Amino acid sequence: MKKQEREKQRIIDALRILMHLRWFWAAAIVVIGPFSKLVPGIQGNANFPIVYMIIMASINPVASNILGMYYIRRSLNRLSIRGLRVLAAGQILLDYIVMIFIMYYAGGIMSIGFVWMIINIVAAGYLYSFWGVIRTASLAAVMYISMLTLQFFSIIPYYPRYNLPCEPLLAHNPQSVIINSWLVSSTFIIIAVFSGLMARNLRNKENEILEEQDKKEAILSNLVDGLIYIDKKDLIDIVNPQAEKLLGVDSQKLKGKNVVQLNYEKLKMFKRVLGFPDGKVHDFSPKEKTDVNLEVRSFNVKNQDGEYIGRVTLLRDVSREKFMEQMKSEFITIAGHQLRTPLSAIKGALYLLVSGDIKDKKEQQEMLKHSYEYTERLIVLVNDLLNASSVEEGRFDYHFEKIDVTDLLSAVINKYKEQAEAKSIFLKLFVKNNLSDVVLDSEKIKLSVGAIIDNALTYTPKHGNVEVSCAFSKDDTVVVSIKDTGIGIPKDQHKKMFSKFFRADNALRVDTEGNGLDLFVARNIIEKHKGKIWFESSEGVGTTFYIEIPVKQKTDSRKQTADNSSVAG
Repeated sequence: MKKQEREKQRIIDALRILMHLRWFWAAAIVVIGPFSKLVPGIQGNANFPIVYMIIMASINPVASNILGMYYIRRSLNRLSIRGLRVLAAGQILLDYIVMIFIMYYAGGIMSIGFVWMIINIVAAGYLYSFWGVIRTASLAAVMYISMLTLQFFSIIPYYPRYNLPCEPLLAHNPQSVIINSWLVSSTFIIIAVFSGLMARNLRNKENEILEEQDKKEAILSNLVDGLIYIDKKDLIDIVNPQAEKLLGVDSQKLKGKNVVQLNYEKLKMFKRVLGFPDGKVHDFSPKEKTDVNLEVRSFNVKNQDGEYIGRVTLLRDVSREKFMEQMKSEFITIAGHQLRTPLSAIKGALYLLVSGDIKDKKEQQEMLKHSYEYTERLIVLVNDLLNASSVEEGRFDYHFEKIDVTDLLSAVINKYKEQAEAKSIFLKLFVKNNLSDVVLDSEKIKLSVGAIIDNALTYTPKHGNVEVSCAFSKDDTVVVSIKDTGIGIPKDQHKKMFSKFFRADNALRVDTEGNGLDLFVARNIIEKHKGKIWFESSEGVGTTFYIEIPVKQKTDSRKQTADNSSVAG
């Protein structure tokens, strides 16, 4: 597309230059023509009336420029490249017709007006291909030879230029006509050949340069790192899209500006990035974007002769790496604590039982019961880790079948009733309208909904409320909401809630046993059902999670195996 736009602009530029040259050519004829007639001793254009001269000189620029003015200056985009070339052909033809009439009245074979036809032949190199230039020159040659031939055979009268006795003899002399026709027409063709070749070579070279430039722009645009290039005159030359995104700037407004004279009032991040010394890698966490971490490196660029030609600043977004490092560190701490505590308790209980220190059977039963509970906790943790791993690797198998959603949710609610009663939390299911069967994987949905209910019960204080609602929407989807009156989620941490191993700050203070995997797994399960999950929350007020799932899955089989691509966020 860019190539066509450049070709179109090239034609437009050539047409504009020709428009100006026509006025210059007309002015020259209007001035020189009457001058040659009126000044004593010259007596040129003796049979060319001044009125005809002025009319013909005016017709060409006025007619041609009016023909092109509207399209070229006012409605540039209305014409295609083909349309512009047709317009140019019409203007060139009109130029040739007017010039032939002028040469006809200005002495025919004695006129030098054919020189003006060369302008269009040269300009054709910008308008057409090589053979288009040849055709333009051939048209000029045919029209010129036709005029001399018609005068030679007296089909049209001959008007001498100076009224010299030799002029009619030359016009009707076969050798003069043939030699003149050959010289002028061959001159036209030779000029056309070289103009066409030069234009073609220049166009090819320009295309090569522009292709390299496009390639460079494509590479810079798709570069994962931000890049800023400042030339040796301290002018900003390149700010690639990634740098725009990271720094929140507009490259079009910065390009060509001097970094020394730049107004940095609204470009504070840009200024700080450019201010780092060369050579070393610098960590940069802008105050404007607290969740962004950058690695900045600047270095001078030199050519093959070792001369300084500019300076490059590279920006690498390491926010995710930093976040993952933090998550891994927290996970190791959490997982280590969750594994060590039950294992230590189990080890202690087994030691006491094996050593025989505890004789009472009731106490032995109590210790075995606690060991069993600790083992259950370990199994839950390991299952969560395995589920997260299976989700990431695409090994989570799905078995879709028609399920009564009310029965499914009731089963999940019953599972957590004991936990709710232990904290005196009111746990209730509300069904807003009749629910037909929905195609889904019941075990996976139970896992997702159960994880959210479990979190709601864990982070809701005693005597609170957890309400599970279910209803069908108009677009054939079932919407499940889980609303609690718990601690809520801090606003600045909403975007991270579905990340693996992430737990909100206030949640860590309430319960140290969580692993930050439940919501990660739940979201992937919902998205595998072509649904979506989101939440609304205010810290200290409560949280409402929403799950929306299509009634019918877009699959013909009862069993769908998850593909290898994970939808993990």
